Amino acid sequence: MTDFQLDENGDLVISGSDFAVTESTLQHQSDIILSAKGWWKHSPSLGVNLQSYVNENGTAPGLVRAISQELERDGMTVDSVAIGTDGIKIEAKYQE
Repeated sequence: MTDFQLDENGDLVISGSDFAVTESTLQHQSDIILSAKGWWKHSPSLGVNLQSYVNENGTAPGLVRAISQELERDGMTVDSVAIGTDGIKIEAKYQE
């Protein structure tokens, strides 16, 4: 899927005199994981709200389930979601 390109601060990237466009699956995954339900006007029930899982013990299985469900809700096929000491690893893509 393609969308407007964002930089590391979430700002739009401008190339020449137009907005840059790029493959956006990873950005969509990040947006869904960070956002809370109600943040997206077009899909108010979408969002994991990662912040609510911070400093909670034993929430990894619930977080994996929530991420998988929300990515599928957005139209992705989820092959795997893993949480480790090096972060969250997601194998998911939009269906063609």
